[in-house]
Amino acid sequence: MKRISGVTGVVIISLLFGGACRHQRSSDESTPMTDLVDNREVAAAFAAFKEATAHCPVPDRVRENTRRVIVTGFGLFGSQFNISGIVAMSMSNPDFWPSEVNLRTSRASHSAVFRHGDVQTKHGVYLLTRDLTIDDHDYQVCFLLLDVKWDLAAAIILHEAGIFKPDLVIMGGMNGREPTAAYFETGAVNEATLSTGFTAEGHRLPTNVPAGGDLRVLQSLPADHLAKMTWDAELLAQRTEATVAAISRNVTFSTRAAPIRRDNDYICNNVSFAVTSGLTGHAVALAGGAIRIPAQNTGAKVGFLHYPYQASVEGRADHAEEVFGWTKLLASIIRITLP
Repeated sequence: MKRISGVTGVVIISLLFGGACRHQRSSDESTPMTDLVDNREVAAAFAAFKEATAHCPVPDRVRENTRRVIVTGFGLFGSQFNISGIVAMSMSNPDFWPSEVNLRTSRASHSAVFRHGDVQTKHGVYLLTRDLTIDDHDYQVCFLLLDVKWDLAAAIILHEAGIFKPDLVIMGGMNGREPTAAYFETGAVNEATLSTGFTAEGHRLPTNVPAGGDLRVLQSLPADHLAKMTWDAELLAQRTEATVAAISRNVTFSTRAAPIRRDNDYICNNVSFAVTSGLTGHAVALAGGAIRIPAQNTGAKVGFLHYPYQASVEGRADHAEEVFGWTKLLASIIRITLP
């Protein structure tokens, strides 16, 4: 999830890709764990988040046939836009995305596109839940706008999944190496990079960085361990190709089921690896063991969508019809995965 935009983009790309070390050491930990410079601060933020009033709801027995979905996007990290957060938050807004939508006929509102700054995250997240009907099928969707912070984002998603018991988790981020292809990730790697996280305002946070030495995301697993996502990336890429191609008249966007990539070692991968592992039966410890989340294995479909960076530039990320096209992609993923 890396942003490219002129000179700033060069700086950010250098920051996020440069100098990533991948050392290994033997480990006796029985629980997966990653280690940060600011373990205490991350653990304190997570504890404060758990005490907050806004969470995904506990499943309602009255609506037990309604499918539940978590959709996530990220906030700023050194640039003006992050399309993943814009799409998630625009879809969470009834003034932009209606409660009932027909994917073949619905059109965008020309107002209410989410702009960073419209809401403020608290303790790493802004959260909102909606009931949506997509092509006559009912879903309850919990939307999370996450700060770009190591371990805190993953811990928040896992915690909310433990409450909400989703049938599907769609994590989202922006791919700074890919201009036009939307990547349906197929898995994540147990590797991190020595690059910083960012504050809620999108400024570098020098202390939110892996501590160095062992740069495995989960230290009880080997560095070459791959966490395979449980959604059907190939099917989704194939069946949403036309939807994505229709998003822009100026750029030809496409879809791709991405092979697991070892150069994907920033916070998107950290989130992907920890959440996928946690939702497929691994207990997860984060922030040097200060955060511990029990294993979950409810059969939820889990995947990560990497938006192309050309979707995150001025004139596109703030363009109602293009943003609506990306929200239609999310709705299509939900419908295909949970028919």
